[in-house]
Amino acid sequence: MDQPSTFDQLLQQFCQLAEDDELQAFLQDHHAVLLTDEAEAHLAQLAQTAADEAQQDRVKARLHLIQGLRQIQAMADLPPSERLFMMLMAARSPQDINNLILQITDEADLDELEQLAGTKQAEMAEADRPAVQERLDDLRRMRQQLQTTFGEQLPLFKRLNGWIATDSWTASAAYLEAHAAELLTDAAEQTLQQVWAADPDNPVWPEHLTLLQESRALGIEPAYANRAKRAAEAEIDAERAQALADKLVAWLQQETLAAAETYLSDHQAELLTEEGLAVMTMLVQANPSNQNIRDHQQRLRQAQAIGIEAMYSQIRRARLHERIQDALTRQGPIGQAVYQFIQMENDETAAGRLTAQGDLLLTWDAGNLLNQLLAAAADAGDESLAARLQARQEQWQAAFQARVGTPLRPNRSPAENALPEVERIDSETTRVHDHQEALRAEMRSKYTVLRAHNCAIGDGAMVINNIERIPIRWQRPQETKPRLAAAGVGRGEELTELHNRLIAQRGTAVVSSGTSAAVRGQPAIGKTTLAAMYATRYADHYGGGVLWLDIGPQKQTAADAIPVLQRIASYAYEHDARAQEILENCEFSAERVQALLQVLLGEYGPLLVVLDDVWHPELVEELQQAFPANCYVLLTTRDYDVAFSLEETEAAIQRLDVLSADDARLLLQTKVRDLTPTLADRIAAGLGYHAQALVLAAGALSARKKQRHDQTAEEILQRVATGRGFGDLPRMGKTERLTKVEIALKYSYDYLAQIDPDAQQWFRALGIFAQEAEFDTPAGAAVWDVEPDAAEAFLLTLEGLALVEEMEAAPANATPYRARWQQHAIIRAYALSLQTAPERVRFPERHTDYYMRLARVCHERRPRDYDRLEQEFNQVQHAFNWCVEFSPTRVVAFTNILSQFMAIRGRSGLIYDWLMLSQQKATILDDRLGKANT
Repeated sequence: MDQPSTFDQLLQQFCQLAEDDELQAFLQDHHAVLLTDEAEAHLAQLAQTAADEAQQDRVKARLHLIQGLRQIQAMADLPPSERLFMMLMAARSPQDINNLILQITDEADLDELEQLAGTKQAEMAEADRPAVQERLDDLRRMRQQLQTTFGEQLPLFKRLNGWIATDSWTASAAYLEAHAAELLTDAAEQTLQQVWAADPDNPVWPEHLTLLQESRALGIEPAYANRAKRAAEAEIDAERAQALADKLVAWLQQETLAAAETYLSDHQAELLTEEGLAVMTMLVQANPSNQNIRDHQQRLRQAQAIGIEAMYSQIRRARLHERIQDALTRQGPIGQAVYQFIQMENDETAAGRLTAQGDLLLTWDAGNLLNQLLAAAADAGDESLAARLQARQEQWQAAFQARVGTPLRPNRSPAENALPEVERIDSETTRVHDHQEALRAEMRSKYTVLRAHNCAIGDGAMVINNIERIPIRWQRPQETKPRLAAAGVGRGEELTELHNRLIAQRGTAVVSSGTSAAVRGQPAIGKTTLAAMYATRYADHYGGGVLWLDIGPQKQTAADAIPVLQRIASYAYEHDARAQEILENCEFSAERVQALLQVLLGEYGPLLVVLDDVWHPELVEELQQAFPANCYVLLTTRDYDVAFSLEETEAAIQRLDVLSADDARLLLQTKVRDLTPTLADRIAAGLGYHAQALVLAAGALSARKKQRHDQTAEEILQRVATGRGFGDLPRMGKTERLTKVEIALKYSYDYLAQIDPDAQQWFRALGIFAQEAEFDTPAGAAVWDVEPDAAEAFLLTLEGLALVEEMEAAPANATPYRARWQQHAIIRAYALSLQTAPERVRFPERHTDYYMRLARVCHERRPRDYDRLEQEFNQVQHAFNWCVEFSPTRVVAFTNILSQFMAIRGRSGLIYDWLMLSQQKATILDDRLGKANT
């Protein structure tokens, strides 16, 4: 070829060349000149000034060739990891990414690719990051799957795949020659046999296994000669082959499995033959990189062996299995653990997996995934998969119920009741600590603790930070619990003693913070009722009003006192929009609450504060600091240490014993019409004058007609004499069991079975509600899975039997079913202990789902209904604590919904614990949004 003398002549000659061989040779000789910016610009100019359209098209073709070659050259000049990243981003499907992984034999290169992709993603604009993340997730997931399948033989499998994927048999032989040291080995044969065993109907594997074995035995060249001979022997008439090929291609191009199945059925006489298989093999050889043709070659062989319908049924099942694997893998660690669990071949290995990964598998979330898989398998008609999943689901159910059904621990210490501490991995201690500090700082910035230095009180106003002024005026509370007081009878001596103890000005019963008295007694003896009777009877003695504060076992520490302090302070100002806005992110300290009360109560007189059902001295110590001298504190507790902490003197403790004989008779006759004094005395003595036992007995008597009073009393007393309670209750601590209460309760429990077949089950379900916490009628309906009308009717029945108490009737104009109920702690403990194993799973789920829905509705309402959330918070927290152990998904959801409410309503310490738990559970779930929100 003549050499061009000038740059223009070189480009003109380049544009005139037509043959590929000439073009390749010319580019080889002149690449230094042609692959430049100058040549590209000159060709672009020649295209614009071409004499005719044909010449213009020719020049443009050469320009595109130069541009393409320069892009290839630029890519070749990139570092290897950059080239791989460009290939990753060019991938259009997970299959493309899988092919990329198989092309790269060195795992270190893939590690470097992952690191580079992460770095580049961090540097990208926010809108561009999801595309990188999606490909990075697929890359990691597929690498993990391959590593799990092949382990140490993964590099060898990649080498085998490279050999099988060559474009021609000539290239195949050359590849095998180049990598003979790796491929002509026992290990390569074993790996290929492993792949074939996993994919037995694919003819590619046995064909290449034969080639491999013959190459080892005869040599590469003879082996490939034998393959060519076999192919020649399978040749058929060209015209006949073309006709079959056309039909096979038409089959390949069917858009759905159903259409493909119909087409193959219609043409099976021609295609399900040896000729049809031979032509399909020719199509595979002519298109070695076309996976779709290879798949259909396998289908054709399988249809010939087992029939068309059976073959397509297997395909549908295989696709279902793939969807299951993909869906579970995308569910993060829990989904991956479930997938590994259902893959176990026998019960023994599956049980080992449940033990090893119990933190992931023995959760509601894992059980929910198993239920969804069972439904999917049933819908798909895959009986084999459904049977496997059913076996695993039953095994999971047994293990989960065993975990849920562990015995309750009596007398839990504050440390045991506290939320579990977030685990810290040693290698990440610094990072976790830094994150915790950042969270604390963020939360501190969201609220202000009102103390003397930033909150001045006086002259009818409260001034915050010398700027915001809120008028203050005492909103006199009158929280006397009249319904509860009306249920009490007698106790005249105890009420007088209690009043004298409160007003006495002697010894340590009177201290600078006011006069206090603690009522202490065994469970179910009537402490709260006595407090309500006192508050109602002596309300007029307290000009500042009566403030009733339900404490309960959930409140344990000084931090738990914050919402109580907020509630006390709320009586000191009008709840207008301005005050709400100013105080939204503020918390009252105990000393500021004391200052408010000190200023405002002066013109009213003393305030009676009832602290009902207190369990922890630390809480008492914090609340005491909020009460000035003109506050009288009445505290009820079953714990001596709590009672003593109030004033640190025996003189301030009033022990409440069983009822007197007269009061016991009065209680029974008040609640049971026409009960004779003699029978009332017999029952009272038989039940040891225990208030709760007598109330239960009265409920049982009231449910029967007068003529059956003697029979009913005799049955109850006979049970007492023989000690016939509920028998063995392994989930109940001995200190919680009160024999006479239990026997009276058992009588009422047996009576429930006569009312409705489901009544005993509904009673047991009440044990799932939080201890000493109220609930509304729809909550009962949700736990029982009945309509609210039925729930309300049953709750009224239970109230008649003294098994629940209506705490607050719904106002006439209120939303339906807004009455509120509560169950005594002792009765709740029995209900919980009586639950069956399935109920210990089913009832908590229903309880949690109800309060999750309620929390979400309150959060989404505008304005947000934080007052309702406050009213239900004990139940919400009870549900959250169950989720911490059994449902990571709901932990994240609860925290996201309630974090703002908790910060605003004085639970900043608790929300920190929730946030840390939520972050821990989000990590288990691989929930990026959950982790971001925490």
